[in-house]
This record gives sequence, structure tokens and C-alpha cells, in this order.
Amino acid sequence: MITPATDGAALFAQSAHDVVAYLTRTTRLPSWSVSRLADTQQVHLHTDGTDLLQPGMQVAWQETFCRKMVGGAANVVPDSTLDPAYRDLPAVPAIRAYAGTPLAAPDGELFGVLCGVSEKPLDDARDVDASLLALLGELLAAQLVTSRRLDLAVSDARIAQGTAETDALTGLLNRRGWDLALAEAQARVDAYGDLIGVAVLDLDGLKQINDEQGHVAGDELLQRAAKVLAGSVRRSDRVARYGGDEFTLLLSGATDAQREARVAQIVEALAGEGIAASAGSAAARPSELTLVQAFHDADAAMYRNKRERRSAR
Repeated sequence: MITPATDGAALFAQSAHDVVAYLTRTTRLPSWSVSRLADTQQVHLHTDGTDLLQPGMQVAWQETFCRKMVGGAANVVPDSTLDPAYRDLPAVPAIRAYAGTPLAAPDGELFGVLCGVSEKPLDDARDVDASLLALLGELLAAQLVTSRRLDLAVSDARIAQGTAETDALTGLLNRRGWDLALAEAQARVDAYGDLIGVAVLDLDGLKQINDEQGHVAGDELLQRAAKVLAGSVRRSDRVARYGGDEFTLLLSGATDAQREARVAQIVEALAGEGIAASAGSAAARPSELTLVQAFHDADAAMYRNKRERRSAR
């Protein structure tokens, strides 16, 4: 059983909220956020919920104060209209003051930014303690590393012990295992802003094979499909036999274009083994679209694909 003490995503989310609340309370910048750099977008994950910074808000990274700061501009900007590094940004003059510090991911790459903004300028750069801000950023980054490792350990332990969550025929996750994997992935979307997509695949012709060749042949088809699917995903992905001839996948770390390309490659891999399938996919978006909703969207897309393939025959 996962408890708050062993839930890395929950620990990171709580730490982020605590830091945001502290900075909101103790500085002259009224809006703070822990954000994630996701592909070309900055996604605000944990904020104080003000109009300036809402959970789930996305801004093109190229247009952000944070990109300038990460690139070497000042960490604390008393008046953006007077700073040559910032004054040409689209958000100026709506945002007059800014402070930020980078957050490193476990692999050392940029995860996101801890930042604060105000509609009013500051009197002086010393109104925000840059050293304290950097320290809080380092502590959050350290918590991120610990939380990620904890999540991976818990996930591996669950898989190793989860016989009740495994489909006996294919060795993949069953529907119960899928529901648990979906819940764990949603926690990562909420806490870290991870890019996670859902794919639904439906095999062609299983009923006909069962009727004409028997259920042994149908089972063999399902097992071959499962082997292809398991061999086509990454360690961080999850594959399940959702029921009958329908398989579901959780795909991590992929943009929309990358996710669609990966699904197309999986369909091609199945075709290479003589297995035809219809597929659809969708992705979660922090504070906007859950993985459960994405699953329903992917399922609907799969049925559209099935109808299109049938009409093309």
C-alpha cells in the first residue's frame, strides 16, 4: 500500500506548495509558482492561484522571463520596463517585477523554474533575497531527485509483487493493474507536470479467428500481440490487456507528435507480425485534462480509426 510517506509525487507536491506559500507570505512578490519546462511550453504546476499564475497555465518558453533568467539574465528584476534583458518580452508591462531560480531534474537537465511575479515594480532588487531563493530552489531540486527515485522504487516493487494485477494469458497488466498504473501516472502529472499519453489498440479479426480456428488460435494471437507491445515500449511505460482484444498503453515523456509517432511505430510492429490493429491516443494536461479523460479520448480516437480503416477497404 502506498502511503504519503512513500509517495514521492505527493512529497514533491507538498514541498512545492510549502515553498510557494512561504515566498508569497514573506516577499513583496504576490504570485509564486513551481513550473515545468515541457517541450516548448512552461507549465505552471504549483501556484498560489492568483490571476497572474494559475495551475495549469502554459506560456511559450521563448516568451518567458524564466528563459531569460536561465540564459544568464538577472535572477531578480525590480522593474522589467527598465531592464534591457527583459523589457521586450510580451508580458511587459503587465508584469513589472520578477524573481526566479532554476530547478534541475535528476539527470541534471532543466526541470523547470521557481519564480515569482508582480504587477507592481519593486523598490530595490534586495526586496527579494536572491541567496535564499537559490537555496530554496536547490532544496526543491533535491526533493525532486528523492521523489523520483522513490516513485520508481515503489513502482518496481508493485510490479514485482502484483500477480493480482497481471493478465494470466499475456503477462501484461490486467484491468485492475491498469487502473492502479493510471492513478500513479496521474499523480506524476499533477506533481511534476510529466508528459504522459494514453494509447488504445484494438486487434482486428479475433472473433473470426476464434470462430474459424478455435480459441487456442485466438489466444496465440493475443500472446503474440502482447509480446510485440511489451517489446515496443520503454521501461517507464506501461502496457495492459484491458479486456478481450483491446490493449492500453501509458506512454511517458513524449510530446503530442512523438506520442503519435510512437503509436504508429507500434501499429507497424504489429503489422510486421501479421497482426492488424486500430489505434488512438491522447495526452493528459496538468490541471486541464486528466489521464482518465485522455483514456476516453484515446478510445474514441481508436474507434474513429477503426471506422476509417473499414471504409477504406
